[in-house]
Amino acid sequence: MLTGAFKIVSGNEMGFGSIYDGLRIDVVANAVVRSETSMTSLKGCTVNDEWLKDGYLIKLEEETKMTVKTAKDMARDALIERMREKTGTTYVSTPDAPVEEKIVKPAGPFADTGAYVPKAGEVLYSVLFGQAPPTGLDFYVQTYSDSDWDDEDKLFIPNKLEFTNFVVDHGVLCVEMRALQANMKCLIVGPTGSGKTTLQKYICAMIRQPYLRINGRQDMESDTLLGKPWVSGGTMEYILGELPKAMIKGWFIAFDEPWKTPSGIQMALQRMYERDGVLQLDDMPGTLSDKQIVPKNTFRMVLADNVVGTGDGAQKYGATQIQDGSTLNRMDVVLKMGYLAHADEVGMVMKMHPEISRPYVEKMVRLGALIRLGYDQDELSAAFSPRNLDSWGKMAVACQDIRAGFEATILERYAEDSERAAVEEHYRNVFG
Repeated sequence: MLTGAFKIVSGNEMGFGSIYDGLRIDVVANAVVRSETSMTSLKGCTVNDEWLKDGYLIKLEEETKMTVKTAKDMARDALIERMREKTGTTYVSTPDAPVEEKIVKPAGPFADTGAYVPKAGEVLYSVLFGQAPPTGLDFYVQTYSDSDWDDEDKLFIPNKLEFTNFVVDHGVLCVEMRALQANMKCLIVGPTGSGKTTLQKYICAMIRQPYLRINGRQDMESDTLLGKPWVSGGTMEYILGELPKAMIKGWFIAFDEPWKTPSGIQMALQRMYERDGVLQLDDMPGTLSDKQIVPKNTFRMVLADNVVGTGDGAQKYGATQIQDGSTLNRMDVVLKMGYLAHADEVGMVMKMHPEISRPYVEKMVRLGALIRLGYDQDELSAAFSPRNLDSWGKMAVACQDIRAGFEATILERYAEDSERAAVEEHYRNVFG
């Protein structure tokens, strides 16, 4: 008789079951199974109601082969086979050991810490963002209620309605959210207009946290960012800058174009960039303890720039300044964010400008991809981002003319005749 593992899907529950690593093997323990058809393998076979009889062995009559196994033996062998197929790992069993001891689980890289108990306000990523993470298991994300913040804070919480047309790159978002849960510093790198800072504002809208965007620039002075001493009423005071105020209140900071700021200011932020770091304001009056700004535990900070901070080899972002290696080393996570895939970009433009028919939106996006390719290959001097597509769509609707919108928002950006000719040729190839 051939033997195998059977899963009962109908009839009474009379099965012997083994569960390991998400695999379930059920074997009928109180039945005799008879079949008129010849079968070479019984794994995964369905046992019908009319086949069930009293007994303690699973038997299948066959003329050519006669073997008998107990239900436990069959469950053990079938389970080992299933696990071998799933992982490609060799498992060891001995006939006289309990079935639980016959499976040797390969050592994984992580210890089993048991079931996670979510904290107050934590929500699964899939529930919050409406999609499971593209990599790894689902995980909990800290969220807040508007009542957790004072009246001033509430003014800085973004409105979710702002992001009706925003297309989320979950490949970037899920990694960033994991890092933020661990209070790690993130650097998002991508071309202009790819949505780096918009993503940060979107996150704050979803988790209900006050959001503050700080724009880096070459002429930025430390007073603006950190604060400055001030004499008022004959006494020395210190007026906090944007950053320390946000740290104390526990806001979310998006530092946009940080590598445009002088490296000296970045050096002053090094201690704050460290994990659970503090900001030391040396010009603040008082003791050393008074000079240290300890952030609230809800404070998070993400940096967003076009380059990683080691310079601009393509020479497309002229204001970029090379940063000290020790500053860059303090970035825990570096994520690269590109433009949307064709279908996603088409969907975004259709949401923003439903007045334009889909065939024309398809062509607009296709032309944008050609211009981006020319920019990447240093054939064109101006980039083409989703915000340019949006502007083109708005002008096209306003003029009721796709070509007129293109000329006003795209073509006139190129001063050189050779560039204009190249862009015109791309337009003709796409639109005809």
